[in-house]
Amino acid sequence: MVAQSKPQLRQNISDYLREVKYSILSAPDNSIMAALKDVESKFLDGIESQPI
Repeated sequence: MVAQSKPQLRQNISDYLREVKYSILSAPDNSIMAALKDVESKFLDGIESQPI
């Protein structure tokens, strides 16, 4: 039974980790990249609004 379950378990773990990676890096609402883009946008807006 263990030998039969291992491939499915391995696939489930792989699928889960792929979803976690997407959520952390690429999800448009709550990812790290979304937060970094927001900070970058605010930073650039602040720089552009300052007189030279």
